[in-house]
Amino acid sequence: MAKSPARRYANQRANRAGLGHGEAASSAARGPDQAQPRRGRPPADDALADRYYAMAEEMNSRGAMELAVPFYRQALALLLAEREQLRAQLPEAPEPRPQALPLDQLHGLLEAAQSWDQQQPAAGSHSTAGRAQPPAPPNPAELEAALAELQDDLSAASAHQVLAALEELEADHGTLPADGHGLRGKALLLGGQAQGAVLSFEQACQADPGRVDLQINHGGALLAADQAAAAQQALRQVYQQHYQQLEGSTKTALLRNLATAEARCGELATALHLRRQWLALDPQAEASERWLQWAQQGLADGQSEAAGQAALQLLQCLHQCRPGERPVMQALADALEARGDYRQASLLYRDLLRPQTPSTVQ
Repeated sequence: MAKSPARRYANQRANRAGLGHGEAASSAARGPDQAQPRRGRPPADDALADRYYAMAEEMNSRGAMELAVPFYRQALALLLAEREQLRAQLPEAPEPRPQALPLDQLHGLLEAAQSWDQQQPAAGSHSTAGRAQPPAPPNPAELEAALAELQDDLSAASAHQVLAALEELEADHGTLPADGHGLRGKALLLGGQAQGAVLSFEQACQADPGRVDLQINHGGALLAADQAAAAQQALRQVYQQHYQQLEGSTKTALLRNLATAEARCGELATALHLRRQWLALDPQAEASERWLQWAQQGLADGQSEAAGQAALQLLQCLHQCRPGERPVMQALADALEARGDYRQASLLYRDLLRPQTPSTVQ
C-alpha cells in the first residue's frame, strides 16, 4: 500500500457624542423600547445609538445599573444592525467547501487513537499492502509492523483498502490482536458502518480489557450507532475509574464523548459541566460558535436551573479563554442581564461599545 497522508486535524465608530443631563433624563423616562431605530439609514441609526449610549452613561454615573443596561444593549443593537447593512453592500464571499470527512461525528475517536499510538513502540517499515501472499511463516513482529503501517495510512479514502488488508492479515495469522480489532473499528466508522464498528471495538476490549483508549472508542462508536444510553453507561464507568490518570487527547476525547452521551440522554447540566472541563483543557478544540451554541441550549432550558447555571459557567470560562471575542462578550452580557447581574452585564456592554482598532474589528 502506498503511503497516503491521512493526518486530519483541522466598524464601529471612533467617538461617541454626549448629551446634557436634562435631555438624557427626559429621554431615559421614555425607555429604550419606545424609540425604534429607522431602518436603512445608517447615519440616523448612528445618532440614535449615540443618544442611547449617552443615556446609559448618565444612568451609570448615577449608580442605576439596572436602568443603564437596557440603554447599553439598545445602542449595541443599533450599531450591529448598521454593521450588517454595510456588510450587505459588500460582494458575498464564496461559501467554504464542506469537509469530505465528518470528523465531528467521530466524537474524538481518532484523537484518542493518535494519543495512544504515540505511546506505542516504533514499528518496522514492512508494508503488507498489495501483497499477493503473506510471508511465511507468520510472526507477531511482522503483524505488529503491518498494523502500525495500516494505522498510519488510514483515512476516509483508504478505509476500504485497510479493511481488505485486515481481512488478509486475520486469515494469515488466525486472529487479530486488540490493535487490529480497534483499527478495523475505526475503518468501519470512516466507512459509515457504525454498528460494525461497535462489534469490532467490543472485540478489541475483550482482547485487552485494560486499554482505556479502546473503551473510549467503543463509547464513541455506540454514539455513532445511536445507542446513547449504552454509550453513557460505558463512558461514565471510564470517567469514574480512569479520568484522573488520563492525559492529553485521550482525556479530552473522553470528555467530548461523555458530554455528547449525557446531552442525548437529557442530562444537559452534566453535559455542560463536562464541556467546561474540556474547554479548560483544550481552549482551541472547537470554534467559539460551537461553544456558544452549547451554552445557548442550557440558557434556553427553562425547566432546569442547573442547566442555566452550567451554561453561564461555560460562557464565563469561554470569556476567560478568549477575552477579546465580541460574540462571547455579548452572549455573556445577555446571560448576566437575564439573571439580574446588572453590574457585570453593564461592564461588558460598555466594553462592547468602546471604539475598536482595525486589528480588533470582527
